[in-house]
Amino acid sequence: MVNDTLKLRNFYSDFDGVVSSVYKENGGLYDEEYVQKKMDRGDEVEELGGKLAAKMDPSGRDDISILAMQRIFNHQPNGPATPVDMALDYYRYDYEFAEPPRATSLQNTEPTATFADFGEDAHFVADQRGFETLVYHIAGQYLSTDNAGNIVDPRLKLNKVVREISYNRRSRRGGDHGGQLDLQRRFRDCVHESGSPAERSHTVQASAARMEDHRHLQV
Repeated sequence: MVNDTLKLRNFYSDFDGVVSSVYKENGGLYDEEYVQKKMDRGDEVEELGGKLAAKMDPSGRDDISILAMQRIFNHQPNGPATPVDMALDYYRYDYEFAEPPRATSLQNTEPTATFADFGEDAHFVADQRGFETLVYHIAGQYLSTDNAGNIVDPRLKLNKVVREISYNRRSRRGGDHGGQLDLQRRFRDCVHESGSPAERSHTVQASAARMEDHRHLQV
């Protein structure tokens, strides 16, 4: 684990009190038992969705949205109808995936890969060294560095905006709008999307090693 080395400053996120913290529109709290029943039903449907996703083809050809899955199990077939349903639906999906159930992939989220691989505990990272510490630590494990640990690998391109990426069977080519950046080699590129989706631009954080090297850094 990266954090075993970096010792990132983090805080455990405790969501156990969600059902006792749902407020009414005009003030006061909803009855905890009432909210808990709603939460339990959501958990039940989520578990059923996970079992359904496990039966689907790994290629994703059978994938459906979370909303479609909910309709299959007769849970909020038209979306959340009450304020409590809306609050719990937001907590369960929009908050976690930044998109509503109608646009969320079932196979990619049930189970969530992060939780499946690393456990369900959530930690909020608030380290003063910044996110770049994580990027440099991982990238430095397979890119060339100097004696001080600085990455000097020419394949690493920072603060460059890629406007176009083209593919063929032997290589990948990436270029910026002005033609100042032109990369063509057998590599897997790792990009961090910045700005609004409408901009359709990506800032290159790292160009990983050859295609034969399947180590893949995701930011």
